[in-house]
Amino acid sequence: MSKKIELVIDFESGETKTFHQPAHIKGSVALEGIEIGQAINKKGESDIERSDIERIADFVADQLYGGKFTREELIDGLHAPHLLETLMEQLQSVFGDDTGNFTKEKKV
Repeated sequence: MSKKIELVIDFESGETKTFHQPAHIKGSVALEGIEIGQAINKKGESDIERSDIERIADFVADQLYGGKFTREELIDGLHAPHLLETLMEQLQSVFGDDTGNFTKEKKV
């Protein structure tokens, strides 16, 4: 089952729309996700800047959802207290992990 995201698309009515990732995500997309994740890990959550959030949002919108929405629509369509957590979950979904936790070691 593919990962999905629900975004508010009409702020007056509160209308939302659910978007689904494609069933197949290219390996090259995963490689880009690794690079982004490693950069975020090096900084640590407390040092994440606006440009980092925008980079993750661009990756999610363009690579994971094929441009079905823009970075701005993604950021604005998410509830502010859950913005970073949701973006990290989406980034991690490339690897089959929906926790958003990059420091968690996967056990084989």
